[in-house]
Amino acid sequence: MNAGQRFLVVADGIQGETGVLRINWLIGDPAKPGSIPPPPIVRVNEGEATSLPAVDDVSTNAVPPPAYHWYRDGLLIPAANNPWLDLPAPTARDAGLYYVVITTPFGIITNYVATVEVKIPFSLVGLPDRLPDGIFDLQVSGTPGDPFVIQSTLDFFALFGWFDMVVGTMPGYTITVSDTNAWAKPIQFYRVSSTPPP
Repeated sequence: MNAGQRFLVVADGIQGETGVLRINWLIGDPAKPGSIPPPPIVRVNEGEATSLPAVDDVSTNAVPPPAYHWYRDGLLIPAANNPWLDLPAPTARDAGLYYVVITTPFGIITNYVATVEVKIPFSLVGLPDRLPDGIFDLQVSGTPGDPFVIQSTLDFFALFGWFDMVVGTMPGYTITVSDTNAWAKPIQFYRVSSTPPP
């Protein structure tokens, strides 16, 4: 491109639309490709309604209007075709990476909107039977990334005497923990709670 060079631009309005045509010119070397920043993390409590916008400003005057298709972790969400996605009562099953594919006559845009984390309270369930070697398995549920401690005691009503079995951080929404000393105890009580990181 040379200084003073002239161009003729012709545009045809859709369905006879008229108006001002704005053109953004890029002069000079194109921008170097860079890494796309990860989408923001949206943390919600279990059951707390939330809404995800397809773009920062969901209003559009495009003719014809864009088509929207929402996905979670790569799977199409049926009937999710609005410029926003409502999660009226999210559970752990709703956690994941959400993105929307926006289709216009001029092309397709994929917008990675958010990674949704749903915070759920801790729960502890003993699996029904001891294993043949006397090991007892416990299933722990909680929010990924939350610190936790599992404790055990022989006397549930004791104010003291609770011993730490496992101290860690939830790697996912559900994990299984084994009490390898259960064979030596005719009865045992367990509890799980959050613990501040060290």
